[in-house]
Amino acid sequence: MKSVLVESQSSRAADCNRSAMKGTAVESPEWLTLCWSGRPLGRITEVRLCDWPWRYGKLTPGDWPPDLRASIQSLAHAAESDEDLPDPPYQSGHYDGWTVVDPVGAISEISVPKVNFSTWDIEWR
Repeated sequence: MKSVLVESQSSRAADCNRSAMKGTAVESPEWLTLCWSGRPLGRITEVRLCDWPWRYGKLTPGDWPPDLRASIQSLAHAAESDEDLPDPPYQSGHYDGWTVVDPVGAISEISVPKVNFSTWDIEWR
């Protein structure tokens, strides 16, 4: 595992990337596997914690079901624009069953991730 620094006041992944990292060292894996309902969707690298409890990283995507991607894009748009959160446009299960798996196989349940499908930035808690 590599050491990642915790920044005290950043609230956005972009702020985390631009600002000087300050704070306490936190152990973080070099990569995580993003899964939905047990299905691997990609690998997250550059994992960092900048605005506790939010984690950020870069997603190398795998094969996403198109309707799942549409649901997550809709949710990310609502979060960025401060609109009301949308009802799931397809299956309500799209907002459940999210996990990350570390290199040794430990599984952690997470919230629905916010993914920027243009830059592949990802954040979750």
